[in-house]
Amino acid sequence: MVFGPNGPVPSATQGIVWRMSEVEGPWTVVLARDFVAVETSVYSSRDEFLEKWRVVLDALETLDPAPAVYDRLGCGTSIDWWETT
Repeated sequence: MVFGPNGPVPSATQGIVWRMSEVEGPWTVVLARDFVAVETSVYSSRDEFLEKWRVVLDALETLDPAPAVYDRLGCGTSIDWWETT
């Protein structure tokens, strides 16, 4: 997303972004023409996260046509630490 002085600026590459979440659970898959993401607020281990990621990648391979290129794969964690007094 690009922001200008007056807020978000529409981009020619913007398109539909699908957010698919569990009915009861912390997992979400975000799918667009040029990316896929796995989001969660809670997971017990990196292995658990990677298992979910593998399910998403396997599902992408069933598409016709399947994605031709995976040019960037990553795993990030965002943790906010709050100290109360």
